[in-house]
Amino acid sequence: MLYQKKVCIIFDDEGASTQGEIIDVIWSRCKEVVRLFPIILAMVLISVSFDSTAQDSAKGGAVGQKLTLKFLFGFAQGASSSTQAGVDAMQAKLKDLSLGGVEMNSRGGGVLGSEAQMLESVQLGTLNAAALSSPVLTSILPKMGVFDLPYIWRDLDHFFTVIDGPLGLSLTKGSEAKGFLVLSQWVGGIRNMYGNKAVYKVEDLKGVKIRILQSPVFLESFKAMGATPAPISWPETYQALQTGTVDAAETVLPAMIDARQYEVSKFAIISRHAINPMSIVVNAKWFNGLPPNAQVALIEGIKAGQIADRAKYINAERDAIKLLESKGLKVIQPDLEGFRKVAEGIHRQFSDKIGPETIAAIVGK
Repeated sequence: MLYQKKVCIIFDDEGASTQGEIIDVIWSRCKEVVRLFPIILAMVLISVSFDSTAQDSAKGGAVGQKLTLKFLFGFAQGASSSTQAGVDAMQAKLKDLSLGGVEMNSRGGGVLGSEAQMLESVQLGTLNAAALSSPVLTSILPKMGVFDLPYIWRDLDHFFTVIDGPLGLSLTKGSEAKGFLVLSQWVGGIRNMYGNKAVYKVEDLKGVKIRILQSPVFLESFKAMGATPAPISWPETYQALQTGTVDAAETVLPAMIDARQYEVSKFAIISRHAINPMSIVVNAKWFNGLPPNAQVALIEGIKAGQIADRAKYINAERDAIKLLESKGLKVIQPDLEGFRKVAEGIHRQFSDKIGPETIAAIVGK
């Protein structure tokens, strides 16, 4: 069974954030409706249990039983990333809900392997859960390739509206048959270009050697823009820029800053060519085998992590340009008209694989 909650983050004109929640329970398979009653009941009972435990504790009474759960959670991002902020919030929420009975062993920075390796580990069950960028899932869930399409998203609001709704849930259909479930979508971020070549319009990319995300859609997109794409691994990107192996790279600016790649770059090109989610995946057999109250607690923890992750990312994105300027980079706001025209052809090229109805639904959302 798959259960999803929708979280809205609203920003006022001053850039300060307030967070509200709209809880939207989505059941992924009608045929399992009989199995859902224990989960719904557990949600009520776990809430009552935690409330009564808090009241008993305040009165000096006996403390309730702990929820016991041990699991391993992996992710590739560093200590200052929004993913780390989400993991910290998730751990805190689980500790609170379980009266300290949950042991979440989180390992960041890619110490458990590449994202592709972590996905394989989740499928095999040697890793319980992980935060994985969407391109890693594309080979297994083709509709997830929609996140790699250039210029399909108008902005973050459009992106969140889709991934938090039924359409976003439909993109992960079929994951259980592959050994995992996608329980939530955190934010990977808005992707931009940077490096040692100034790009003011799409024609300026002609012949530029650029490190790209290892994705078929990205490969074809940058070829169509005239660049020479190079799918170099993330840890090797700093040296590739430093030595001139590539002229440029593309990623989320907070990640570029975290990796200190501004030290080997002269320009930041605000192309905003894609927005990727960070998918929270769990081994299906492990999750389905948990007691209902443990499932509910895990989902509550992941939701708390989603809120913290998104808030941290949006603040980091807002501050990134100023920080890069302070490091001496020239920030370029390119003319995006030519990029968008190229993107239309890429949308058509990958329409059959991703689904024309999916692309049309997102564009018209």
